[in-house]
Amino acid sequence: MIRLASLRANRQVIDDLAWPYDFDLDRAGTDTAWITLRPSVNFHVLAGDGTGGVFLAYGEGSPDDLPVLHATSEGLAGKIANNLAEAVALHIQLPYWRDVLKFSGNGDLGAMRRAAPVLAVDYDEDMQEIPDAKARLLKALAVPLLDDPVAYLHQCVLETDCTLVASDGYVWGSLFNSFTIDRRRSW
Repeated sequence: MIRLASLRANRQVIDDLAWPYDFDLDRAGTDTAWITLRPSVNFHVLAGDGTGGVFLAYGEGSPDDLPVLHATSEGLAGKIANNLAEAVALHIQLPYWRDVLKFSGNGDLGAMRRAAPVLAVDYDEDMQEIPDAKARLLKALAVPLLDDPVAYLHQCVLETDCTLVASDGYVWGSLFNSFTIDRRRSW
């Protein structure tokens, strides 16, 4: 089982999760005054991303074992994993998961499945650091295998049971976006 303390104890793991996976433990931050969850539940900031988004473990218990919510800097939020180990597995197995959600056709699993292989090609071309980082992480951590990462992500976002609320009362929207890969002319 992957534990937050063991992740934070290994500088190479921290660096590999931060880049190329954009799950940056050093960006966890302690300023949580802006975070209000609905329903009101305890949370622990696990990591941040390069755009100002955060990954929160929420609920009662150890942060290692709690569901993981991703909140973007654009006002979207949703559950992406059932626990920390599966969040790490999702990043490693489906590093373009954010884009899969972007091209989800409002949460259509078929649209997500059509987008995934196209996005994989782009990532293979653009993110040449991934194979080495993946190999190091798999060697250093007991990463669980997600049988179907796209379906797993889809189910987690569907099961979102908690979201962020801005200070003005705005409730952050779903991580599912309306775009589909079919509308990208260049693909």
